[in-house]
Amino acid sequence: MAQGITATGRYSLGATTADAADGRLTRFAGGAGPLTLGLLLPVLAIVLIEPAALRHVRFLTLFLLMPLFFLALFAYVYAVLSPGQVVGITLDAGQRRLELVQSNGFSTRHSALPFSDAVRFLHQRRYDDDGYAVEGVTLELRDGGMLKMPDGIALEQVRALNLMLGLGDRR
Repeated sequence: MAQGITATGRYSLGATTADAADGRLTRFAGGAGPLTLGLLLPVLAIVLIEPAALRHVRFLTLFLLMPLFFLALFAYVYAVLSPGQVVGITLDAGQRRLELVQSNGFSTRHSALPFSDAVRFLHQRRYDDDGYAVEGVTLELRDGGMLKMPDGIALEQVRALNLMLGLGDRR
């Protein structure tokens, strides 16, 4: 997990904007080659088995491209409506804002929150469905919302984050 205070007064945890710009957050991109091959193989198989199928290209287009259109439409709607988990956060003390990097299987979203919208960072222990303790950090927002932060943030870092926000030493 990348972390540290830069010379500009920015404190980063998890994936940063640079990681997203380099394409290191796009989990779906690694599967593009096999996905393309998987879509191409049925067409090649049809052409090899029945060469006359090339005379009926519009049927191939209809049966191949229409499902691809709906698959792409689903991916787009999912990427827009579901921003994904927070994979990185940067506190910019100079501009007094939090920069969040959220990622799902299809996209990476960058958003910024002013310090005034944040109430505090909470280090919480929750229990999963099997009864195991899971520790994590959440950001409590002024409107009552909660954002789960990336895994691996220690209690000392939570204190440092709250101090940077000007909230004192809260848990």
